[in-house]
Amino acid sequence: MTISPHPPAGRVVLISNKGADQAVPVDVVAGDITVGTSDKVYTIDSCDSAAGWSVLNDATTGNGALDALATDLNHVMGTASIEFNKVDGTDKIRAGIQKTITAGDLSDYHNGGGYIHASIYIGDLTDVAHVFVRLGTDSSNYNEWRIDSMVGGWNAFRFMLMAPTGSGNTGTGWNIAATTYVAIGVHFDAEDDALADIRVDHIVLNAGAQTTSDISVSNSDPKFNAIYESVHEEDAAHVTADKGVLSLTVRKDDAIGSALSDTDGDYQPLITNEHGILRTQGQQHYALDECNSVAGWTILDDATTGNGDADALATDLNHVFGTASIEFNKVNGTDHTEAGIQKTLTAGDLTAYHKGGGVITTSIYISDLTAVAYVFVRLGTDGDHYNEWRIDDDALTADAWNSLRFNMLTPNPTGNTGNGWNIAATTYVAVGVSFDAEDDELADIKVDHLAINTGLRTTADITAEITSEVSTPNINLHRIRNKLVNVGSGAVGTDGTQRVILATDDPAVTLLGTIDADTSKIPSLGTAIMTGAAPVTIATDDTITAAGNASLVNIEKCQMGNAAPTIDSPGIINAPINAGTGARTEIIATPGANKQIWVYGLLILVDTVDCTVTLESAANALSGAMPQADNGGFHSEPSGNFAMPLFKCNTNEAFNITMGTGVGDGIVSYAVVSV
Repeated sequence: MTISPHPPAGRVVLISNKGADQAVPVDVVAGDITVGTSDKVYTIDSCDSAAGWSVLNDATTGNGALDALATDLNHVMGTASIEFNKVDGTDKIRAGIQKTITAGDLSDYHNGGGYIHASIYIGDLTDVAHVFVRLGTDSSNYNEWRIDSMVGGWNAFRFMLMAPTGSGNTGTGWNIAATTYVAIGVHFDAEDDALADIRVDHIVLNAGAQTTSDISVSNSDPKFNAIYESVHEEDAAHVTADKGVLSLTVRKDDAIGSALSDTDGDYQPLITNEHGILRTQGQQHYALDECNSVAGWTILDDATTGNGDADALATDLNHVFGTASIEFNKVNGTDHTEAGIQKTLTAGDLTAYHKGGGVITTSIYISDLTAVAYVFVRLGTDGDHYNEWRIDDDALTADAWNSLRFNMLTPNPTGNTGNGWNIAATTYVAVGVSFDAEDDELADIKVDHLAINTGLRTTADITAEITSEVSTPNINLHRIRNKLVNVGSGAVGTDGTQRVILATDDPAVTLLGTIDADTSKIPSLGTAIMTGAAPVTIATDDTITAAGNASLVNIEKCQMGNAAPTIDSPGIINAPINAGTGARTEIIATPGANKQIWVYGLLILVDTVDCTVTLESAANALSGAMPQADNGGFHSEPSGNFAMPLFKCNTNEAFNITMGTGVGDGIVSYAVVSV
């Protein structure tokens, strides 16, 4: 690493021997040296060109000549994106592109909690199931990552390296130390689904982002003895052949006990790991076991068997990190509900990780969670003295690799056994699954990469530990109890919904209690609703009666908003009106027992001046004698609502019209209704 020193209140630039893209600016302010932000980024492909890319299968075509792959100017970064189409292929529901890349060691990105980043444009999501990225050796041996949450248009996707999709891993999986194959695409619902102009842009890996406060050192009186040519002004532009002073570090593959000085306040050199990356408190990684081999591992109890010869433990090629995972089964043992594996470790002091708010991390695959209670990790001295950490089944996903994080500060008190753990000399580790009952069984449980990390803080961790003030709070919840948060309309179903509890002293709760307790204003059938000389009562047949009177009003049940009446006629019927001079004319005959004529519309014209028209139910007047002008009349358009007639005739009575003088002609719209 090359250092260009400056006097106080200047800037030092540290340039890694891995290349200029690893430059770290160091500000010298008031005697302090502060390391600035540095992101570790590895570009898999910029997607500015289709060179080297090929279609994934016969369900994929390009937009170039003869359906070859081509670029498109609609892009996110660089100069172009790569465009392809989903067509009806042979038993294929995926469309995508693939490429052979120069072998690369991605271990640092995985250890640093890295992500695969890619931008994908999808114009229509109707038939889309998920998007995927594959990394491996070739198209027959790879790990696969999936995301099923997206929007129409450009999406910026982040696939977590530590959590590939278990069911998508193929062949021997990926060789993280020599990755030579990449593929990316879209998974559809059916083989014959088709979609044009899918675009992909800029596929990269990212890890190790550090803030200025993460990496800082102090020097009360920095002095730099360097030749004149190695000193540069702050903000001066880099010039070829600029001189600097090489700054050396000390390689320490094991972070445990890495201090090179025994006394607080003494000088010591900077420490890097086996990959030349500076060890900082912001991100320390200690591998308990890579799980690439079963060497040293044994079964936890007689409820555990392996898949090797004579039920011995064995590795499996379906893995997340390295070259393999360790696989075991839960069987019906003797009074054991737990299945797992255990190992004796070289004694290690984990105090620094514990103080740094560390987490125990591992990846575990469980095909079926039906009988699972929780997963656990144990650290201690031996199988009789350890602390235990647990994650319940409702935080797990079946038939998928789960990336688990156990907070070192919160072991499970029920699981802690014997003398607990000796954090300064930890020599024992175990990992496994606890089931609901002794006779529960499950095959092919897989565990990969047990490690301890410090500084891997999530948003939830920071929120729980730091109180901050923001002008525009915006909290986005993706899952509640491992269920997707419901954001649409309609019934919630099994989606995750946050429970809201009102305080007992909330005014709304107080008012609801008052309403619930007060029944004085709610009359029941058969009770008086008006008192006095003539009390009014609601009878059980919905008839309102008063003392000394028969039924006052029959409560109509066909009001606005109620159910439609029972129509006996074939819908609304039209009948002619021919009413004679000075006589009662039957327009609609009696409908029969328990039936009424409901009139919805009416039109009538007369031929004589000073003529009167009376509408009647049999001989009972429905209107007064309505005078009409010469050749005049009246009309009422149909209401359009079966439950809202213009008027009703009495039960089983005809509809009549009586003319004073002259003749009345027209049309009436009606229906026969059961009552």
